[in-house]
Amino acid sequence: MLSTTLRYACVEFFRLAARAVTGPARRSIQALGCIEYAGGSARKAETMFRWNRNAVLRGLREETAAASGEAAKVPTKLLRPTRVEVKDPSILRISMDNKAKVKRGRYSRGGKTRNANDENALDHDMGGESTTPVGLLELSTSQLFINMVQGPCTTETTLDLLEQWWTSRKSQHPGVTTIMIDLDNSPQVESRRKLFLQGLIEFSDRHSIAIELVYYPLGHSR
Repeated sequence: MLSTTLRYACVEFFRLAARAVTGPARRSIQALGCIEYAGGSARKAETMFRWNRNAVLRGLREETAAASGEAAKVPTKLLRPTRVEVKDPSILRISMDNKAKVKRGRYSRGGKTRNANDENALDHDMGGESTTPVGLLELSTSQLFINMVQGPCTTETTLDLLEQWWTSRKSQHPGVTTIMIDLDNSPQVESRRKLFLQGLIEFSDRHSIAIELVYYPLGHSR
């Protein structure tokens, strides 16, 4: 079970990621947050993330349709998507992903403040540097690791997060001989990218551990 602090960080991560994009991309993030932290309940997601309930429901429908490959036939009764369970204790399954860039600065993003007085924020001149959240989730333990990368996410930043995570966590998984990684097909981690594959081979050799890559179908977001 996630600690209160970590759970709050996860919720804020999803809220920030959803706020940074629009349309189908936002609804996809809302659907994932609803499934992961609100038990698939749009009502709970509305309270937890302060999202529009109808938008969450629509995102859930779109995710279900994309997963089944039948976008034109959205079922009335939604079934909560489930991950394929890995029962072999020697295999550790993780998921890695990055979200949209966020501008850094005192910008107004429609958030709330806990202070008695409102904070002064900018609502224009949204220039300057940006930060990209890069996340790694252990599916069996729900342990979440997030790096905040200056600028866009690259192959190197993804590999760096993998290295930092395993260096800090391998003592907690002494029986693991294989790491199974869930990925999308974004350019920096696609299966044909030589730099990414070379980095994984070096990681595997360095830690004497096997790597299996699991790619989600095109058009399907986690």
